Amino acid sequence: MVAYYVDSEDVNRRFDRRFEEANPEYDVVFEPIDFARWFDLANEYRKHGQYRSAMIVYRALLDSLDDNMERQCSGRTPLLPSPLD
Repeated sequence: MVAYYVDSEDVNRRFDRRFEEANPEYDVVFEPIDFARWFDLANEYRKHGQYRSAMIVYRALLDSLDDNMERQCSGRTPLLPSPLD
């Protein structure tokens, strides 16, 4: 694997696009989104000592999940009770 710079904004856009493509007609995701290839990519970076690149991929995934949490949970019963309940 060749070391190269990973653009965090590009990775963020790719994750956000996955949510938009999951169901473009609604703001709700009905089917699970498979992020396995991104975890695999981050793991490859990590295995090759490219920790910054791995961190960028992991961070972008977490940011995207956080930004799209309402989209994921709309209309569904939460799996865990809210700590505020």
